[in-house]
Amino acid sequence: MPLEYMGSVKQETLNGVKWGMIQKFTMQPVQFLFGILLARLITPAEMGIVGLTAIFFAVAAQLKDAGFGAALIQKQDRTEEDCSTVFWYNVGVSALLALALFMAAPWFADFYHEPALTDVSRVSAIMLLLNSTAGVHWALYSARRDFKTPAIVGMVSTLVAMPVTIWAAYVGWSYWALVLQGVVSGALSLIIIWIVSPWKPRFIFSLASFRRFFSYGSKLLASGMIWTVYSESRTFLIGKFYSTAQLAFYTRAHHLCYMPVHYATSMIGGVIFPVLSAIQDDEERLLGVYSKYIRLIGLLTIWPMLLLVTNADNVIYCLYGENWLPAAFYAKIICLGALLDPLAYVAVQMFLVKGRTDLSLRREIWLRSFALVTMIIGACHSVAGVCYALVAACVFNAFISSYYVSKCSGISMKRQAVDLWRYLLPAAMAVIPCYVINSIVPNAYLALLCSSVFSAALFMGMMYIKRDPMAVEVYGTFMNSKIGKFIFRKSQSC
Repeated sequence: MPLEYMGSVKQETLNGVKWGMIQKFTMQPVQFLFGILLARLITPAEMGIVGLTAIFFAVAAQLKDAGFGAALIQKQDRTEEDCSTVFWYNVGVSALLALALFMAAPWFADFYHEPALTDVSRVSAIMLLLNSTAGVHWALYSARRDFKTPAIVGMVSTLVAMPVTIWAAYVGWSYWALVLQGVVSGALSLIIIWIVSPWKPRFIFSLASFRRFFSYGSKLLASGMIWTVYSESRTFLIGKFYSTAQLAFYTRAHHLCYMPVHYATSMIGGVIFPVLSAIQDDEERLLGVYSKYIRLIGLLTIWPMLLLVTNADNVIYCLYGENWLPAAFYAKIICLGALLDPLAYVAVQMFLVKGRTDLSLRREIWLRSFALVTMIIGACHSVAGVCYALVAACVFNAFISSYYVSKCSGISMKRQAVDLWRYLLPAAMAVIPCYVINSIVPNAYLALLCSSVFSAALFMGMMYIKRDPMAVEVYGTFMNSKIGKFIFRKSQSC
């Protein structure tokens, strides 16, 4: 497969961000409504059941990919032989893993004392095998820097699955509604991608290609396994030693806190690795673009997360109802750690671009060793202890990630920290008035609306006064887009 045409870094980034924004800002209101309805139709204890086996399926997902997808993107002269080899590896390993998980389903049920897990685990095992047949297709879209097609496929499959899930929850399917959501969205996206993708696998398996990819991907696999075992161990420990309701509260809080990071990284996350890979031979340009990505994610995430800390109780109450209020306390803790995650996220992309998967593995070993010890200590005390352990791990993660990036690229730890934290003080000043508003406005819905609008206006006003280059560029890009021009014309006509 020949090297594709390389456009400008800025244009490719904007194209990826545009489709990421279209996907997220189109789906965000719908997903919020979807989450609210589900939380009011399914109890926290029922929701917690589906998350009990997350660690086992997350490990299986890592094994089936083995870092080969990233290797395929990083290799600029990839061939048909390379693509088909990765495809058949994914399918073969997934078949073995799905069979093992299918057979182990009764053990899961006995371990957690939840009989329902037998059938739930077996359905998930089948979906694991089916989803593996599209791994190369997604990787090739990313390698070609085609961000439009995956965004459309994701939106279509999600929009179809949502009403089916709501109907199932409404008629009393309980946790099976959540299982059905994964089945419908996964199957539909799989069918669509196989129809629209120009690439189809051939019956080729090259040992030479396998060895090359394994040399690159094996370290990523080890890193990913360490990360997966650590991150999913939290749900494992909470699910085993506490109630399924406590697991659901923690999961909801974690999801809510990482929503700003998730939206920011999903908008530009698919862009960072392919774009940086394309300019990996131009060191000065590479470091400049890397620094810019840190500032962009910082701009998009720091203020929303601090706003969530100040409004956690009202957010949980307004969105999910009074039954979910215990999740607010966990959310306030987790958000403090999530503030640092964007730095570590971008750092990992630099390791991949530089081909320094050894540093990625070394980082994972140090980080997860530290994090696992603190998490076990925290879990011995309470679910809140697990949240505090997560914050400590995030701090250590940001430190060690920026340290290794400075070693492999020359960009200093100080510069990385400044790029991210330049928005901390303005964001903190913008959310402080929220405490006053929440204390004097008795209605939770009105207090949430007033504090959010006032804080947003204050933060944007400070960015305007400072003339922050990244904020100016984001604003200019938005106003030059079709959506921005449409809004501007409407405001002018009013």
